[in-house]
Amino acid sequence: MGTNYYLHKTNAEGFNEILHIGKSSVGWRFVFRGYDNIQCRYDWIMKMEGGHIFDEYDRKITYDSFWEMVESKIGDRHGSGLDDALIGEDRFTFRTFS
Repeated sequence: MGTNYYLHKTNAEGFNEILHIGKSSVGWRFVFRGYDNIQCRYDWIMKMEGGHIFDEYDRKITYDSFWEMVESKIGDRHGSGLDDALIGEDRFTFRTFS
């Protein structure tokens, strides 16, 4: 079982943008979804500015509680077949997944 997280944000053109941040699964490190312009934790931090985080059940998640959850999973296993890269302590994949 896992939970997906999404960033909801209004982009520069005034359109609503929804980006898949990644997935938290029991016993595994959080896996971030990477994009051409988002390739590390810092990129996500910058992208989240002014946005809102929701889980796949449409529950709003605070910025602090999201990052606390990510940090709490650093010591968990880091391979699930989705990984394209381990960037620092963070798992990233650059493929679409759910």
